[in-house]
Amino acid sequence: MLPKTFLHFRALAQKPKSEKVNASFCTFDQNINIEKMENDGTKRSNIKIGIEVEIVQKQDQRTGSLTEGFVKRILTNSANHHHGIKVMLETGEVGRVKNILD
Repeated sequence: MLPKTFLHFRALAQKPKSEKVNASFCTFDQNINIEKMENDGTKRSNIKIGIEVEIVQKQDQRTGSLTEGFVKRILTNSANHHHGIKVMLETGEVGRVKNILD
């Protein structure tokens, strides 16, 4: 006979993985998180030339100080980047997008 703990872990391992949640059935808090995911600066497709963003510059990474401005150039070539898409603002400052302002 197998120990109880072994049977318990085996049962957990056989549980099906949760499915993705449809946004129309989300609670209020989940909708906020989905909206934030769509407006974050980690996807290049969310960033267009001329939009207002908040960036963190290289020298401000430790403090997390944000700089606001309008995108002049998109410097990151890949479709996404986990620290944020690198852009140049109209003022010439370069940094990674942390927030997209509307």
